[in-house]
Parts: sequence; structure tokens; C-alpha cells
Amino acid sequence: MKHPPTTLVRFAVLEECVDDVIRELGRKGLLQFVDFSLRREHGDIIEPCSPAETLYTYSSLAARIGNIISSLRIPPPKTAMPAPPEGRISKELLEKADELCRKLEGLRASLIAKEEEIRRLKEAKELEELRRLRRMGVRKTVEELKGRLGAEAEVELKELKQRLKKLEAERREVESKINEAVKTYGSELYAYWEMLQNAAVFEEMKGMGGKAGGLRVFEAWTLRKKVPEVKEAVSRASKGFYLFEEVKLQPYEEAEAPTVIRPPRLLSNYQSLVNAFGTPTSYEVNPALMMSITFPVFFGLMFGDVGHGLLLLIGALYFTYLKRKGAKVHELLEPVAQGSQLLLHCAIAATIVGALFYGTFFGSHKWYQLIFGLEEPPFPLASLHKPIPMLKLSIFIGIFHIISGLLLDLIIKVKNGEVKHALVGPFTWLILYSTVGGLFIYYCFAVRASRFISDLFVFDVSKLPIPVPPLALILGLFILMMIVRVKFEGLLEGFGSSLEAFVATISHTISYTRIFAFFLVHHAISEIGLLGGIEEGVTVMGLFTFVLANFLIMSIELLATFLQALRLHWVEWFLKFYEGAGKPFTPMSFSMSFTKVMQ
Repeated sequence: MKHPPTTLVRFAVLEECVDDVIRELGRKGLLQFVDFSLRREHGDIIEPCSPAETLYTYSSLAARIGNIISSLRIPPPKTAMPAPPEGRISKELLEKADELCRKLEGLRASLIAKEEEIRRLKEAKELEELRRLRRMGVRKTVEELKGRLGAEAEVELKELKQRLKKLEAERREVESKINEAVKTYGSELYAYWEMLQNAAVFEEMKGMGGKAGGLRVFEAWTLRKKVPEVKEAVSRASKGFYLFEEVKLQPYEEAEAPTVIRPPRLLSNYQSLVNAFGTPTSYEVNPALMMSITFPVFFGLMFGDVGHGLLLLIGALYFTYLKRKGAKVHELLEPVAQGSQLLLHCAIAATIVGALFYGTFFGSHKWYQLIFGLEEPPFPLASLHKPIPMLKLSIFIGIFHIISGLLLDLIIKVKNGEVKHALVGPFTWLILYSTVGGLFIYYCFAVRASRFISDLFVFDVSKLPIPVPPLALILGLFILMMIVRVKFEGLLEGFGSSLEAFVATISHTISYTRIFAFFLVHHAISEIGLLGGIEEGVTVMGLFTFVLANFLIMSIELLATFLQALRLHWVEWFLKFYEGAGKPFTPMSFSMSFTKVMQ
């Protein structure tokens, strides 16, 4: 069995050298420390340490400063400020950071209060109605409203105007003070933020060790190839007074090793979707690469249209630009900006499918013909009025996608030395599923798809296109799978897993008809948008119908299509071979973006 790329190291240093060692390792960012309080095998030999009380102080103040930076949208400085070594935050520095934080928090709170009061006064509806009616000259209604509000209404309205004017001036004054404070203290605020974050990381790392007399003992995961560098760093920082070893792990301990995940930039969005399901372990195949091919294809088949694909492409390019620029977007649009690269791939797929296979431009074949000068797309696949080829294609895709998942499970188990589990589990299911899928594909191409179901109940071979009754073949393989599993797994578990696999063979394949269903939905809504006659000429009703239909497509249907493509991967595919029970390798390190440590 191949060893994972990460390994566990254990080292001990003198108490007086701990700070220097932690500082050196934190700057290199090579170790993911293990909390000694969770390690029971050391018994009473090593006493777990506890994080210092200052950890909470540093973390909470850093969080406050981060909130101020985010809410006031303070731009990062271009130059780094000098800072003390990590973990050496003086009382004076803490007080200064807290004082600056309180000052900006007070200004922000004052601004929020002014804006809230302005909003509340502007929502004084009856007084606003009085002002509007008086401006319009509706005297009778004005008199009735004044009678209901009382004689003081005019006075109140005048006072309201004065109060709003005063509040607007006060708000501008507070905004001016905030802008001046940001200009003056912005760089300093970022420096405090980074210093406090580093100090919190320092105390957290220090508190994860254990005590054994005058020694501090630490355990940490690191990259196997970085072990010599870690040992050299510990030796240098401890002045040669240290103990160091690479722990020999049992197979079950290696299985718990954190996973190194460093996808190429093109795969980063797909890796995020994989991690949302679960982080891969070192012994699993990371499906992000394969998903980068199948996800856009599934989306493109469901959302295929040249016009809609180009609209999505424009939106994806815009959000990609904002992401690279580092521009702030509304929190609801933050996932869209972060996933803009994936949307870009989906948009390209939808445009290509619409151009090559569907021949539609915003649902219109007429516009497609005018733009491209083609009567039909180069490879006509299906349309709203001839959808059956798309139904067959959806099932074919499901068959091959599920077979690939079972093959991956088989390969992973064999590679990890679980040959028996590979033969009992994915291999027997793969034989059954491939047979059912192969029979269906054969009937679609060589006979007729509609005969597949009816021939299942025909046992006279002379009336069949194959030499074996299909149902007998399928049930025979199912019984064989059940016998094998019962022998190795026991009666109840073997029968249950066999029955589950048999049901999933049908249900999971049918689930891929979602591609067909959303293809129909997309084209149906597109044609509804054309019912107003927008193809013949622009009218109010035609334009309204067209805009409404396309708004629904680019909002609700777009989201639903994305979720369906994701579901087909997470449920129908991942569950065949992927557990996602790992944890990412996240070495603890100090940030050096806005500060420069003074030696």
C-alpha cells in the first residue's frame, strides 16, 4: 500500500526554547500541529498543555479589527509596517490597538445610528403623503388629511424637514471623520490585525503541545519530503538541544493522515464542490478532474442555447473580472463571484451545445438561421417537438457515468489491497450493471428501445434478438451477486446490499433523465417567451413575454439546472466510489502581508 504524502513527526525541546522553535516553524508554515489533549496513548507520561489566556484576547481583538476593515471597506496598504516577533505583543500595543478599534467602532456606530434615524424619518408616511398632496395641489384631500393629523401637522412637517437636513449634515460629518481616520490609521489597523492574528496562531500552536518535566513535546503532520527541513528548523531554533523522530504509523493511523489538496487554478471551483461533499482521503481518487469534464457537459445539455449561453458567458466574465480585481460584491453574490470560473465553463458548454446540437438562439430557430446562415445545426440532436433522442442520450450518459464510478471503486479497493472487498462489492455490481446497461444500449441501436421492456417478459428465444431471455440473464447475475455477498458478508447484510444494488441499478439510471427533463423545461420556457410574436417584430406584449421568460431562465432555471448537475455527481456518482471522510492538510503559519518582523 502506498504511503500518503504526509507523515507524523514528534519532537521535544527545552522549555526556554519553545518560543523560538514555534516562531521558526510558524514562519516556514510546514506543520499541522496535533492537539496533545486528544492523544490518549501517552497516558500520564506527558501532560497536555492549555492555551494561554491571551489567546482569547488576541483572537477577539483581531476579529473586531477584521470586522471594521470589512464593514468600512478599508483598502490594504502597499507597504509593510515594522512589528515585534510573533508572540511578543506588549501591553502598550494591545491598548493602542484597542483604543483605535474603539474609536472607529464608535464612528461606525454613530454613522449607522444617523442613517437609521434618517430612514425612520423618511418613512413618516402620513407626513410624506401630506407633502406630496400639497405639492400636487389636491386641496380637498390635503384638508382631510390635515384634519386627521391635527393642526400641528404643518409644523411637524417643517420640523421634519429641518431635522432631516440636520441629520444629513451630521452624517456627512461622521463620514468625513471616518474617511480621515481610515486615511490616517488604515495601514496601522492592518498591521495590528496581522500582528494579533499571528499572536493568536502562536499561542494556539504553543498550547497544542505537552509537558514532560523540563521538556515541551509536540506532534505534527508535515509533508514527507519536508521532514529534513522541519528537523533542521527545530535544531537551529533550539540550539541543538532537541529530540526528533518520524513516527512509524499503523495502516489505520496513516488512513487518518491529512490530505494535501493543491488543485490547478482551472480546477479550483470543482475542488470546492468536491470538498463541500467531503475532503478526499489519501487513499481515494480525487474526482475534481473528471468532474471538470462531466459537470459542464451535463449543464450544457440541460441549458443549451446560444443566446442564453452568451448571456451567462458575459455574466461569468464580469464576475471573473471582479474577483481578480478583488472588488467587494454583495454577500448574496459572493458565491457567484467565487465560482465564476466554473460558470464560465458552463456558459461555454451551453453555447457550444446550442450552436452545434440544438440550433437555438434564445429559443428561436429563425434567429439561429439568420445569424449562422444554417437551416439546421451541424449535428441535430433533439428539439422540444422531437425529444426522444435526448431521453435516450440521458440514459446512455447515466449508464457510462455510473459504470465509471463502479470502475473507480474497484480500482481504488484493489490499489489499497482490499481485493476481497473489490470482488464482493463493486465487481459483482459492475457485472450486473454493465449487463443491464449493455442490453438497453443494444436494443436502442440494433432493435428498438421500446422493445426492451416488453422483451423482459418473453422467454421464447426464437422471438428474441439475443440467445438468452433478458430477464433470466439479469436475475441470474443478481442471484450470483447475492450468493457471493451472502458468503462473505453474512445472510442479512449480503442480501440487503445485493437488493440495494439491484434497486439502485434502476433508480440511479432513471435519475439521469433529469437531463432530459430540464432540456424540455428550458426549451418550453424559451418558446413561451416567443409566443408574443417577438420573432416577427417588437411589440409591447411580445417584448414583455420575451423578457419575462428569459428572466425566469437566467434566474430560477439557471439555479435549478446547476443544482441538478451537482446532484447527479454527488448522489448518483460519488456514492459509488467516494467517501470524502478526509481532512485537509492546513499547516499553521504566520502571515507577513502587512508587517515586517523586527529582529
